[in-house]
Amino acid sequence: MLPDKKFARVHKSFIVAIDKIDHIEKNRIRIADQIIPIRNTYADIFLKC
Repeated sequence: MLPDKKFARVHKSFIVAIDKIDHIEKNRIRIADQIIPIRNTYADIFLKC
């Protein structure tokens, strides 16, 4: 189990460390040079964090 306040599931295949996020766009997250998709199923929960 990962702490809810430090990590968030944004896709079935991705859990991100919230403090590492550089930029959030409509349906994706940028961490350094990586683009990670935000699945619609998780978007509402993630964006409330």
